[in-house]
Amino acid sequence: MLVFDTLAFAERLQKVNFTKEQAKVLTEEFRELLDENLASKRDLKETETGLRHDLKEMEISLKRDMKEMEISLKRDMKEMDVSLKRDMKEMDVSLKRDLATVETSLKQDMKELEINTRRDLTEVQTGLKRDMKELEINLKHDIAETKADMIKWMFGVAGIQLTLIVTLLKWVLEKG
Repeated sequence: MLVFDTLAFAERLQKVNFTKEQAKVLTEEFRELLDENLASKRDLKETETGLRHDLKEMEISLKRDMKEMEISLKRDMKEMDVSLKRDMKEMDVSLKRDLATVETSLKQDMKELEINTRRDLTEVQTGLKRDMKELEINLKHDIAETKADMIKWMFGVAGIQLTLIVTLLKWVLEKG
């Protein structure tokens, strides 16, 4: 408890020209102010005890809240784990289904490509056979024409040779 000497305070005020009445009023007001606003050791001890009690309750409450939060987080993580596993399984099934669809589509496309390629090759082969047949006919015709021209040439050369021989024989017979 704080001890405030009101008499000594009032006397000091009177020494600096305060009236007895002024010193008395000021001293009483100051004492009331001190009594109401200054805490005693007991007040501080009670406050400390109250704060320690409140702190202990807060600590207990925080530990309880942390334990509840830990339990809640573990539950949420477990649910999330289950959900993620389910989603991954669904994605796996979906991907396998999509891959099977793509594989089937590719096989069908490759089969169509093979059929189209075979058809195109058959058309090219038919065209080549036709072109080769036409070329063969043209070559036979050209060969026949060439043979006819050669025969004509041979007969022409033979005629010239015969004429030359006959002329030479006449010349030899005339001279001789």
